[in-house]
Amino acid sequence: MLQAFDVKTGKLVKVGDKVKDFRGDVHYFAGCARARDEYRSGKVYVSNTKKGVKQASQGFGVAYYDSVFNLVVREPEWVGKEA
Repeated sequence: MLQAFDVKTGKLVKVGDKVKDFRGDVHYFAGCARARDEYRSGKVYVSNTKKGVKQASQGFGVAYYDSVFNLVVREPEWVGKEA
């Protein structure tokens, strides 16, 4: 299961948590689409509304690069090694 972490704090981001994009707009975290590795960026699903989180977490939302929200997406084996 993929996990997303805040780059500044290193804290795990959970489904439904508020996240801000680089413009300061608030979104609700819905899940991870792919992990970051040395050749590509991670992707996350977000929703503009709290109600839309369920649909977005099922892949019906818009996927953004993790860096848009200052997050890093990792596979569980990476947890604690680099965040």
